Amino acid sequence: MPVSTTAPRTGISMPVQGRNLLSRPGPELAVVLDKALDALAKAFPIPGSHRKDLPPSIRELSRMLTSERGDLARSYWSAPRFAAAYLYFFLPWNIFRLAWLLPGLDIPLRSGSRILDLGSGPLTLPIALWCARPDLRSVPLSFDCVDVASKPMEYGRDVFYALAGKDSPWRIFLWRSPVEKALRAAAAAKSGRQRPSSKGPGAPAQAAYDCIMAGNVLNELCADNAQSSRSTPAVRLEELTGLAFSALAPEGRLFLLEPGTRFGGKLIALARKGALAQGFVPLAPCTHAAACPMLADEPLPGGRPGQTYSGWCHFIHPAHEAPAALLDLSAKAQLEKGSLALSCLLLHRPKADPQARPQVGGDDDLDDLEALYAEIMAEDGAPLNSGKAQSDRKPSDRPTPATSSALAHIRVISAAIRLPGEEEAARYACCEKGLALVLNAAHVPSGGGVTLPWPEQERRDGKTGALMLSRPAPRPPCKESTARGGASEPGSAGRPAPDADFRKEQRPRAKRTGGDPQKPERGTAPARAKNDRTAKGNVPRQRPGKDKA
Repeated sequence: MPVSTTAPRTGISMPVQGRNLLSRPGPELAVVLDKALDALAKAFPIPGSHRKDLPPSIRELSRMLTSERGDLARSYWSAPRFAAAYLYFFLPWNIFRLAWLLPGLDIPLRSGSRILDLGSGPLTLPIALWCARPDLRSVPLSFDCVDVASKPMEYGRDVFYALAGKDSPWRIFLWRSPVEKALRAAAAAKSGRQRPSSKGPGAPAQAAYDCIMAGNVLNELCADNAQSSRSTPAVRLEELTGLAFSALAPEGRLFLLEPGTRFGGKLIALARKGALAQGFVPLAPCTHAAACPMLADEPLPGGRPGQTYSGWCHFIHPAHEAPAALLDLSAKAQLEKGSLALSCLLLHRPKADPQARPQVGGDDDLDDLEALYAEIMAEDGAPLNSGKAQSDRKPSDRPTPATSSALAHIRVISAAIRLPGEEEAARYACCEKGLALVLNAAHVPSGGGVTLPWPEQERRDGKTGALMLSRPAPRPPCKESTARGGASEPGSAGRPAPDADFRKEQRPRAKRTGGDPQKPERGTAPARAKNDRTAKGNVPRQRPGKDKA
């Protein structure tokens, strides 16, 4: 797990230059994933005569989980063919996706730590944590896994112990309950008012949790919200994060994970807004505690009046290093994956009196949180600057937020794009001043962390109002690297980052700067390779309802 250059008193790992959100797993992961697939076959065997039905079942379940979510009113876990489809396809892909993310997150767990896994399903997050964090496999941990259905949790528990062994120091408790009910019971148990019931080998102890995890929970809660007369998603997510704050121990972590779709990314941004109002401090992928520029109702700092950003926060990594058996099954199901996308949020519960939390208000006054964030950065050795940067243009009456550091800590959130007059591709990024457009960023991977000095005079992108920042121009790749086809590591000179596909909401459709084309996730506009001679003039596809040029 990455560590800070210094050890702050709070134990929070703050952004440093070069820190990337995603990291390519080492060769051990391939061995572990193959072992996980063997454990799955042992815990949930499929008769040979039924294996031919697996690919069509995967396709049908994929359609139900995406475009036809109304069909999920009846649990797909009650049908053996769909249970097998999820366990043999979606579970391994989710584990592989998380293996790129979990090692870089600051989730400090020690002997005796208690973890609450909300919407656990087949224990995806605990299994992925075991695969991605070998340093924790011998550490005694306790997991309270919550789901409204017991069957998927039982499947996941069988898979986990087939993988980790019956003598694993990790204890798994299954708790059948709706998410919000479980959180209320956990918060009450922490205060000593109530002891939550448990379905499993034992009942959770009356103690706060060190970590609360929720994978693919927010979209299901909000889908349920849309079918009822309950409060708005924003209010419901704020209530959810408030319950989590109450159930967590001081210095605890709240980890939220959603699909890397527009809907999933917007839900993460909405949950972040509610969490900040409850007193949480963002750790990742955020490099700041200011308002999120991804929310449609949040004006862009420095932008035109009423201007907002239509993108969403998500991160992409290649899929070709997944186990061969999983790639083969994907091909048979006609669901090949060139890349995988995710949206996530890691939050820290500081040592603070809950009564002192900031009250929810109109524009979410974050002065207290910014002060706390600045204090943490000072402890981490980052220089502070209390002055406001001056802008060289006046696109709106909204002032540019004050910066707490002389350096811009930014997180890349888009694929590479071409800009007129620029030789090197650029990428959109997020910083404490809002949306940024980073020049000379073709070789920064998705989720890359970069530290740059703030410009003396601000320059804004005319289309989005994003603050324009510039990295030093990269040195040209050596001839040897070029002759090898750019066989360097992703994000290094001579080869573009592995996420070089492009999104519909981004700036003009760009050509690839190199590398092999990758098939994007559902809903992603594929990029055209620079050497793609099959494209008819490389004319970008028009948006529906837009007149062709």
